[in-house]
Amino acid sequence: MNWQKNYELRLAEQKIGKEMKASISPWISTGNMEITI
Repeated sequence: MNWQKNYELRLAEQKIGKEMKASISPWISTGNMEITI
């Protein structure tokens, strides 16, 4: 079913987003705005 795939994708995106915020936040708080992706 399509909706289930969309749901799983959304969960994965949320998890990645949280991990990115967790890794980027310390950089921003120290004033280092250079973010390499």
